[in-house]
Amino acid sequence: MKRLLTIVLATVMAVTHMQAGDSSRAPRDGWDSNRSSLTFTAGYMSLFWLGASTLSWVPALSTNGAKDIRYYGGYGLQYHHQNFWWLRSGFKMSWEGTTFSMTDASTSAVKGSSFVHLAAMMGSVQFTYLNLKYFQMYSGIDLGVGAYVRVDRYNSGYSDSKGNTHPVSFAVIPALNITVLGLAVGGEHVFGMLEANAGMETILKAGIGFRF
Repeated sequence: MKRLLTIVLATVMAVTHMQAGDSSRAPRDGWDSNRSSLTFTAGYMSLFWLGASTLSWVPALSTNGAKDIRYYGGYGLQYHHQNFWWLRSGFKMSWEGTTFSMTDASTSAVKGSSFVHLAAMMGSVQFTYLNLKYFQMYSGIDLGVGAYVRVDRYNSGYSDSKGNTHPVSFAVIPALNITVLGLAVGGEHVFGMLEANAGMETILKAGIGFRF
């Protein structure tokens, strides 16, 4: 075990030395320079959202005859600062939403509509393991707090089981996300990115970023 740890540490030190000394790999204005980035993202369906859907419109589908389900996608804003060639830190904000109609199971009449929100704010750390002049490959982990909100609006003559015509459900939940793989391609000031995530971020996410 000690020999293995020695080999790992020696490898990390060697890679760090090569990254620092190889001027052809990334110039002063490259990905690993001490700069910040702001990225706007959009994607489809997070794993957290799949769980939230199970708690919201899936039961409604069986008990209230939910229909006209519309998923609006997931959108985000993230900021990162390049601390070292291999490490970025920052924060992420994200939102997902959907609407569906609630119907009377016996008459098929529309009783009302429901709007479900899932939002989060997380601290973010990303680890780079390929850092070229115009291309970057990375993974990361994000941790923070999320909010699940469901707003129901019942039409005249209908209400929920408690007699409410405009009930609001709210829950604070832990927000965790793992960026399994991230790819970024671009120049000194503008770049595009594509990520595969597991957690609060959408499973597949794309975006455009600006470095300054």
